[in-house]
Amino acid sequence: MSQNKMKVLDLLALIPAEYFDKIAEETNVDFQVKKLNGKLIT
Repeated sequence: MSQNKMKVLDLLALIPAEYFDKIAEETNVDFQVKKLNGKLIT
């Protein structure tokens, strides 16, 4: 049995941008995330 794999970006593309805008507005958190070289910042 073969399995079709989806990437995270493919899944996120299915969600309308307006939802992310509303979440960002309600939580004051931008949905864009930056990777930080594996370092823990406290």
